[in-house]
Amino acid sequence: MGDPLIGTLAALDLLDPVRLTVAGETIPVYAEEKRHEDGRICVTATERDGRRTFRIETQWAAGWLDPLVDVCVGEEFRALGTLDDVERVDGSESRPV
Repeated sequence: MGDPLIGTLAALDLLDPVRLTVAGETIPVYAEEKRHEDGRICVTATERDGRRTFRIETQWAAGWLDPLVDVCVGEEFRALGTLDDVERVDGSESRPV
C-alpha cells in the first residue's frame, strides 16, 4: 500500500495507541476493532479518556479513497471529516480502565 495513512490503518492492532488528526484536531485514541476485507478498511477507535468513539473508513476504488472519520453521537455515527494524519505512538502509555 503506497499511501502512508492506509498502510498505518491496515497495520493497526487491537489497543494500539494512536493519534488521529481530523479537521485540525489531534485526538489520542486506542484502536478497538479493525476490519480489512473486500477492498475496505474500517477501524473503530476510542478516545483515551473514553469520551468519544470514532470510525475511520476507506475503500478501494481504482485506488484508496481518502479515509473518512465519523464520531459516535448517542447510538449513531456522524461525519467528522477526512483523516489528515494517523500516527502510532509509544505503547508505554497506560490504557485507562
